[in-house]
Amino acid sequence: KIWDNMESRARNIIRKAEKNEINIRKATTEEDLNIYYNLHFETYSRTGASPHSKSYFGYIWKHLLNKNLALVLFAEYKNKIIAAANFGYYKNGATYWTACSSPEALKIGANSLLQWHGIRELRKIGIRWYEVGEAFPNSLDLKEKGLNNYKKSFGGKLYPYFKGIINDN
Repeated sequence: KIWDNMESRARNIIRKAEKNEINIRKATTEEDLNIYYNLHFETYSRTGASPHSKSYFGYIWKHLLNKNLALVLFAEYKNKIIAAANFGYYKNGATYWTACSSPEALKIGANSLLQWHGIRELRKIGIRWYEVGEAFPNSLDLKEKGLNNYKKSFGGKLYPYFKGIINDN
């Protein structure tokens, strides 16, 4: 049912990635943390976003991944990690936390394949609700529009998303 609710373009990208023989594996080790962080730093530098600190991901590895409250998946192509995705979960809900990828991964559909594998892995452990973060349905900004279309392609429904800042005054 999840597969059927996805947009056809998402399913086509996933099929393309599978034909490209991209392998998906779970991250588990300290070395995997280093691989994830290096790819995260490369991605954020390329996109102009401010990268998270390595200690941010270290906390995820130490306190969540090892306690089965997070899932980190790697996409490997030709013996090289080209993309990764991080999902947090608790009880029957999960969130798409962070992702990173090389330019090559974007061309061959690795990110969509990671999402699909993440959704399936989370379903296997009983997750019933999956949140992908803020959507930008009316944005004219190309980056936001692309992110919105990517998230939307996996099906699901829009729900209100509230955010704000704490005013120290």
